Amino acid sequence: MPKNSHINYIELKAYNLEQTKQFYSEAFGWAFTDYGPTYIAFSNSGLEGGLEKTDHKNLDAIKSRIISSNGTI
Repeated sequence: MPKNSHINYIELKAYNLEQTKQFYSEAFGWAFTDYGPTYIAFSNSGLEGGLEKTDHKNLDAIKSRIISSNGTI
């Protein structure tokens, strides 16, 4: 297996960065660094990453795709 095949940074989308930051901080102890109004980085999660502000569109379509892929909501 190649040595560089592990994920070391992931970026996710979030509708409300402040609520998302508060939830993950309180629930899991994640730490955050703000980089302006549309992006925050997280650490202390076992994986470094970031959250970018986005407006959710077509949530019903996304939910259907998750369920049809055997995902759980």
